[in-house]
Amino acid sequence: MLTLRIEHTDGTVSELDAIRASRTEDLDEQARAEATVYRSDWSNVEDDLDERNDKLFVAAGGTDVFGGRFEDSQSEGGTVSVQLSSPETDASDAEPTPANLTYQNVADSTIVTDAITAVDTLSAGTIETVASAISYSASHASRSKQIRDQRKATGAEIRYNADWTVDYLDRRGSDRNITLGPAEGNIGDGFSKTLDIREEVTHVRALGAQDGPDQRTAEAVVSGYSAGERPVWRRVEDKEIIDQDRLEELAQTQVQEYDGEPRAIEVQATVFGVDLALGDRVDVDYPEENISRSLRVVTLTTRWDGQGKTQQVTLSNRFRTRSSNQGDAKRNTDLQKFNRGYQGFVDRSQATSGWNPAESGTPQTLEIPNWPDDIVKEQTVELTVQGRAWRSPVESVGHEHKFSWRHSHGVDTTSSNNSDYQTVVATGRAGYSSPQTLDDSWSTIGSVPTSGSFSVDTSEVAVVAALTPTNSPGGMGVRSLSVRLKNDSSGDYYPDSDGIRVREITESPIPFPALEAPENANGDSYSLEATTDFTSEYGSLDIAVAAGYWADGQHVHGVDSTTTEGGVNQDTTSSEAAFQPGVTTTFNGSEYYPSDITITVNGTQIATISGDNTTSWEETINLTGELQAGSNTITAEPADRGELNLVLSSELFRRGRTN
Repeated sequence: MLTLRIEHTDGTVSELDAIRASRTEDLDEQARAEATVYRSDWSNVEDDLDERNDKLFVAAGGTDVFGGRFEDSQSEGGTVSVQLSSPETDASDAEPTPANLTYQNVADSTIVTDAITAVDTLSAGTIETVASAISYSASHASRSKQIRDQRKATGAEIRYNADWTVDYLDRRGSDRNITLGPAEGNIGDGFSKTLDIREEVTHVRALGAQDGPDQRTAEAVVSGYSAGERPVWRRVEDKEIIDQDRLEELAQTQVQEYDGEPRAIEVQATVFGVDLALGDRVDVDYPEENISRSLRVVTLTTRWDGQGKTQQVTLSNRFRTRSSNQGDAKRNTDLQKFNRGYQGFVDRSQATSGWNPAESGTPQTLEIPNWPDDIVKEQTVELTVQGRAWRSPVESVGHEHKFSWRHSHGVDTTSSNNSDYQTVVATGRAGYSSPQTLDDSWSTIGSVPTSGSFSVDTSEVAVVAALTPTNSPGGMGVRSLSVRLKNDSSGDYYPDSDGIRVREITESPIPFPALEAPENANGDSYSLEATTDFTSEYGSLDIAVAAGYWADGQHVHGVDSTTTEGGVNQDTTSSEAAFQPGVTTTFNGSEYYPSDITITVNGTQIATISGDNTTSWEETINLTGELQAGSNTITAEPADRGELNLVLSSELFRRGRTN
């Protein structure tokens, strides 16, 4: 007896006699069924049918052979054909995955179980682990696709059962002791060979997301290939795969079908007297078509009517590489409704702090203002820390004094260069940490010292600055930027009130030579000021300020004379040498290299670098997984003073925007 049963959401059941029915299954497509009933019977239940929620079943001999959802109906004469789709429809229609669903090195059964659990109407049946360590990423994909993707990668096979359970199996069907062929009397006249080609493939290259040198690739080789033989390559491509191990799994499952089986065969036939299941392996002996080998059932249509049951099968020795032999025909279109699979992109970047003096209490800082929130995998995140000697951009050269003494008796005199003049007595940062907005008026962009005033005697105060424009007002043409140093106490400007000017503003850092105030700054403070020749019609310019200062000690000389009588006649002449451009790394006979550097990320200590207090050095540490989405602050604080440069290099595989 053949019936179509409808289980309504209110608990009632409608059962209709079916004239005939069919069920179509495929290893790579959603199963469907069709039942033909009398039109009068269908009219009695059609108004009560909840097409979205009711469950429909086809039963043969009292056993459910298919369960699913209503898909469509077509009337013809006194009958109605009712089309059903398998419970996979529920997995397709359920809420899709998040924008960045990511698994790393987990069993494929875990990914499948999670997908089934996410669908309220489905439950897990037999779930087998085919691959024990696989990575997977999806973006707004249907739960059906999430499950199907695992089959594509691992070769596993899927079954949606009439009781709304889902099986994920290493293989469907079994090896049957059955031979199909004319001599067996179990095969119809409609036998056709749809594919018979030789594919002596030795290598498979799987291509994933991206293009060109950034494209994800994986390769697999058949076991019988020896180096030196002529290779035969095939490729399989899935632009949605961004995980390397998943791509390698795909290449391996593809090459397994080519290994030892160069002939690809596919046949279609109608069979009688045997009860085949999808995935069964049977022997096919058809001498007229030169076929005598074992093939698997890859597509199966079973029909029931008043005469009994017949089956139409597609048999093949290719069930993982079939799509490559069928052109590029789109498969599983009904499973893609919610898929927004993505290729992602490789993001390589580098950020540097620039060289700055650092010591205990004054760390070198690298700001990362916008670490991405769409990272699928951090391939590389490395911090390179470079150390070199503390240095000054000008040289304080020696100068001399000559003394002429006339005295009635011997006088001892001594004079030497004052060592304080070659000693840096104060250093610090002079720039504000946040971007400054400039127009055609002078604006303060830094303070020297950072707070208060100098409390030591100095012979000069020097400031160096690098200004980086962070915007570019339209229509501004070629404009200039100027800086000057102002003594807040005396109102004097250095080098003068016009400052030092750079003609063209670009997006690169604009370095300025040292601004010098050659005076005793004890009790004084200074302001670093900047201006542009923008006017209101062009808007304003935002700049990031990096500046620092240092002060040299007093320049004095003492002369001692000893006498017991008589007057002293004295003539003194002197000459001086001005400051000279140059890099000075030696202070009072010593060089200062940073060592024992503590690295922190957002206030958390990550590592300690030993450095070297005798020479320049460079060390790299791994920061994979240490940075958070958004703003990050990296600091390097040495126990011994010196200059540091921080370089953050990253290679990220990113999802990209999803809205």
